[in-house]
Amino acid sequence: MLNDRQGINEDQGRVATMTSLNLSLPEPMRAFVEAQALKCGYDTVAEYLQALILEAQKHEESERLEAMLLEDLNSGRAEGSHEEYWERFRARLRERHGRANGQ
Repeated sequence: MLNDRQGINEDQGRVATMTSLNLSLPEPMRAFVEAQALKCGYDTVAEYLQALILEAQKHEESERLEAMLLEDLNSGRAEGSHEEYWERFRARLRERHGRANGQ
């Protein structure tokens, strides 16, 4: 059974269609999930499960980006440019940070 409703997508700040998912669990697992949701400060099991799924999505994206970076590093194309890149990156951060503090 799926139910549609509107919700806010935290990552993108826009309205997304939310659907319901009927999940069957053994009683000990259901009790564990409910206890974890309460322990972690979530109002509902659904909020807890959404947070777990979002964390898994972020982890997967991080692994994907890391693989891309490693592929680029191992290709030899970027050899010698890393220190220059990071120095420019640090300079941009210093500039932004100074502006943010009114400096």
